[in-house]
Amino acid sequence: MRTRIGLAAIFALVALTGCTATGPNDSPAPVESATNDSAATAAPTSSPTSAPAAEAEFTDSLLVDLCVEKTTQDHGGSPEFKKDQATVEAIEADPPWLVIVPATSAVGDAISYCTIGGTPAAPVYELHGAADPSMEAEIRSWATS
Repeated sequence: MRTRIGLAAIFALVALTGCTATGPNDSPAPVESATNDSAATAAPTSSPTSAPAAEAEFTDSLLVDLCVEKTTQDHGGSPEFKKDQATVEAIEADPPWLVIVPATSAVGDAISYCTIGGTPAAPVYELHGAADPSMEAEIRSWATS
């Protein structure tokens, strides 16, 4: 009796699992649909893409403003910057910009100096500070060495 119950259970399991010759990882073959779906037959369209926006570049006035902002505290007091007399030079160094801005402070004539690189959104300063105008040649030497 137990044998019959066991055989019946095995037969039921085989019948329920669908004994086939294909392996369990085979996928069913695609079946063609008889429906007329316009979305399925429409050709794919490509939407126009624009080129990525060019990264902003430094301008002379931006470089001068960045240098003034970075060095204002180095002068002590409230310096008066002469932005119209500032010089901005591309140098063979990293960072590639040398900025010198004349100023008048509580101690007299001075200059602010900066070497600036990076991007306008994230500027990088190597040299920066306030100095006597007589040090301009030395600062230029430091910036390019």
